[in-house]
Amino acid sequence: MSHPKLLHQNDFGYVSQCLTCGTLQVSLGNFLLSLPQAHFGAFVQAVHAVGKQAQPEVAHLHPLTHFRPYLIKTPVYHLYMAFSEEEYQQALELLSMAQIMFQSYQLLQ
Repeated sequence: MSHPKLLHQNDFGYVSQCLTCGTLQVSLGNFLLSLPQAHFGAFVQAVHAVGKQAQPEVAHLHPLTHFRPYLIKTPVYHLYMAFSEEEYQQALELLSMAQIMFQSYQLLQ
């Protein structure tokens, strides 16, 4: 990311956008995602949806995952992002505010 613009940050991570290519970089705890603009809204919606539904029983996960009960399935086979309640709330705040800033910047262009 050659020319980043910070959209939002908190204690759990940050969201920035490259001013050259428009790609969004999302840092959530130990995860770092690079998303095209077209996928950012869908990712934010997916994270919000996790908190509104019962978490599925995933047979191949270790029982200790109950310490991080919020699971976001990724497109990679058997790769989940797991969040505690506090981490999940921080991720929601971060992504919600970043999405507002992203949409605001788009309106100004």
